Amino acid sequence: MIVTCLNSKAIKWVGAPCPLYVLACGVLLLFSGCASTPDKEGALDTSKSQAFSDLYDGKSTVTYATEFPVATAEEARQRGDLALRQGDLDLALYQYIQALELQTDGDHVSTLVRIGVIHASRGNLDLAEIAYRRALVIEPESAAALTELGLIRLKKRDNAMARELLSHSLEMASGQWRAHNALGILADLDGEHQSAIAHYQEALKHQPTSPLLLNNLGYSYYLSEDWPAAQAMFRQALDEDPDYKLAWQNLGLLYAREEQYTAAVDAFSHAMGLSQAYNDVGYLSMLDGHYELSEAFLQEAIKLSPSYYKTANQNMVRVRTLKAASDVQD
Repeated sequence: MIVTCLNSKAIKWVGAPCPLYVLACGVLLLFSGCASTPDKEGALDTSKSQAFSDLYDGKSTVTYATEFPVATAEEARQRGDLALRQGDLDLALYQYIQALELQTDGDHVSTLVRIGVIHASRGNLDLAEIAYRRALVIEPESAAALTELGLIRLKKRDNAMARELLSHSLEMASGQWRAHNALGILADLDGEHQSAIAHYQEALKHQPTSPLLLNNLGYSYYLSEDWPAAQAMFRQALDEDPDYKLAWQNLGLLYAREEQYTAAVDAFSHAMGLSQAYNDVGYLSMLDGHYELSEAFLQEAIKLSPSYYKTANQNMVRVRTLKAASDVQD
């Protein structure tokens, strides 16, 4: 799962990382042809089908030359599913493409979605998008393909298209929690926090113990300045997964916002090194104008890792400059 910032003081899952403030490592802010056999060069047999071979980007297919030939598309899909469960993504791709090339009735949608999911999981968003779009050419109302393509467009920051695809997906099948989660993220981006809360609550009806959803719901409460509800959701996420770093970071940010700085250090320390936790709380307390407290936290950060912690020293220079300017004004 990857994350990005929607607000300078909260963390949730979205897409690419961005810095919250000056950190040592950074607090990060909360998808028809005939049968093909390997040829001598180790590529799929494209003489019979150009339609699907471009969706394969794995190891040379010579690797699979000894695989027992499949007779039907269903057999190829079953082998692909088995390879996927075993974590062999290249073999799964190979088998799924064979299934596409053996399919005679033109119903390739579920296999194309499987191929897209593999590419998306490996970060190959362009090939994933191609697979999903081909599925939608065949079946424009495929809820699975609409959701997955919507998530790809969200990762690519095409928010308008993502919203359109995800909303259409829910029209086709309302119980898709990932679509609700993504629409919640988009709502928070637009400042529509009550709408976001409604989407996360709907998603939680289908995945009630998901730390990701609980954290994201807490984030929306945070943005709505409902601190007790936000803390309750972060704590519930941690009850489900005590090692869920995003929830610990958000909880630390919430404590800092409430000026409970010692508690913030403790929360941050569950998600990062102690020296970084002190640095981050030192920075946040500086933003709140508590310069003496900020100095104390930054001193502790430097004490814990004096040999390499340049960030804390840089923050110390800044807080002393701000403190001196404040003293002059007074």
